[in-house]
Amino acid sequence: MRRVVGVEGSDDDRLLLLDPAIVSSPNSFSDAEAKALRSFGVPQELQHYELRLTYDNLKSEEVLRAVLPEGQDVTSGFSRVGHIAHMNLREHQLPYRNLIGQVIMDKNPGVTCVVNKTNTIDSTYRFFKMEVMAGEENMVAKVRENGVTYELDFSCVYWNPRLSTEHERVVALLKRGDTVLDVFAGVGPFAIPAARRGCTVLANDLNPESHRWLQHNCKLNKVERKVTTFNLDGRAFIQGPLKQKLPALLHEPACLGPGVPGCLQRPPGPGTFLRCEPAAEGWCSVHLVRNVAPNKEMMCVSFTIPKEVLFSSKSTETGTIEEPAPKRHKCGETTD
Repeated sequence: MRRVVGVEGSDDDRLLLLDPAIVSSPNSFSDAEAKALRSFGVPQELQHYELRLTYDNLKSEEVLRAVLPEGQDVTSGFSRVGHIAHMNLREHQLPYRNLIGQVIMDKNPGVTCVVNKTNTIDSTYRFFKMEVMAGEENMVAKVRENGVTYELDFSCVYWNPRLSTEHERVVALLKRGDTVLDVFAGVGPFAIPAARRGCTVLANDLNPESHRWLQHNCKLNKVERKVTTFNLDGRAFIQGPLKQKLPALLHEPACLGPGVPGCLQRPPGPGTFLRCEPAAEGWCSVHLVRNVAPNKEMMCVSFTIPKEVLFSSKSTETGTIEEPAPKRHKCGETTD
């Protein structure tokens, strides 16, 4: 609510609204407050003012608490991607999703679309399916992060606004002239800031939509000459363009030809970010990026790959490498 309101019939006068439970008479002012009022020529007189509270005066939590069934959890938190508010509703809240979406849109200026993440995840490109709860079905968003503008179709690419600090932290490690090899580049939150910093970037993503928006964002930020993009599986990118580029970067002979496995036969996991620069031998660091959910944390592990591992001529097992299924532990459960 506005604490300063105009006076009907006057262009100059204003009323300052006070809490009647605290200020009930002119004697309610302290000596310091009374002195301050006199110094500005403001008379110590109180008036009654009729204040009409409407829907506009209520916060989203207050509205939802009033309209949802008694005992229902009130969910008003969301991630914002441009004009899109992204929510993660629980199962028992789904019958009220349209109502919740409308309130979120009403109470947040600039939000014209509210979506909810469903339980279905694309098994190949790793983005969540979502449904529109309220507003327009326009999923092409424009966002600005750390001074860089991105455009993307939020319905078919991965974008997490809560990783902004991590994007900034990693890019701050880079220096002009570095070469960055981004295996899972997405729409460019690492690749484009790195290119703007003066790095040469090889950026890859398997998702055709991510690759398309990556190219679009490179042009949008005028770094298309600094970023070479690829639409390959991570393994193919590592065994192809990365393998061809790496020897020259590390001033090594062209020893990564066909049939020489090394660790380049096996791609790193999602989220791996390769920065080609000599580092202290044995250097390693681990830090928390963010809490994803109770008992689930996102960690960043940075380490140096020894040349003996990188350029190993020993054979490795061939065939498909299957990742073990993650085990969900109960609260308090410990493992050896």
